Amino acid sequence: MDYLILSIVFILLVILIIRGFESLKYLIQNRKCFKYALFPKFPFKLKECLKLLIIVILFLLNLLIIYLISLFIYGISNSQGCAIEYRRYRIIALSNLNQVLELENKVEGKKVKDFQNAKEFANMIISRMHVEDVYNIKSDKYEYKTFKKGEIKKYKLTEYKDKPFVVDARGIAYIVSKYEQGCNKVDLENHENSSCLIDVDVNGFREPNEYYNPQKPRNVDRITLVVDGVNNKVIPPNKYKDAIYDRR
Repeated sequence: MDYLILSIVFILLVILIIRGFESLKYLIQNRKCFKYALFPKFPFKLKECLKLLIIVILFLLNLLIIYLISLFIYGISNSQGCAIEYRRYRIIALSNLNQVLELENKVEGKKVKDFQNAKEFANMIISRMHVEDVYNIKSDKYEYKTFKKGEIKKYKLTEYKDKPFVVDARGIAYIVSKYEQGCNKVDLENHENSSCLIDVDVNGFREPNEYYNPQKPRNVDRITLVVDGVNNKVIPPNKYKDAIYDRR
């Protein structure tokens, strides 16, 4: 549907540009009337000058419409580009988390069920990932940081102000929003009921800082993933599968 609208608008834009050039050509051919408008002499060529004035007004209006349509086309194109980029980074985030779990299991022989709490689990992620910054968690490698009140409000972090918050080298944020030892309960239909959850913000602190809604899919940057302690992997709940796998 977006492509149909974009095509129609583009055709309209081309028509307006052609008409604009025709108006400009007329104005150039009748440029002498500008002299009469600025320095009127009698007999005054009222008919020609009124026609010129109308053409000028229509020409300026035409330019305004072209400008507005260009902004509209740019907005649609940019929106589609953001959607593709967001989906790509969601896939990257999901892959990163599963690689972290696999690497930890191979190197240390540990699985999700071996971590006691959210901070232990987050520290494991920090040790296995290329990390840029961490918040709300003590780490041997990184300075302990917390969010300031202004940051909490600006970046919509109220629910994360005390949660382990990790930002990787790509700028993707991983937040251990819920963690119950073992992560045994996995509910993909109602993911809030699962034992362990990781929220992902694909562009970190940048806007819009909103959750994906399947009923109103927009270019938003946050989704929630479920940690499956039984199978030692991270999986998307049903609500967010389209946000990751939908290729439309």
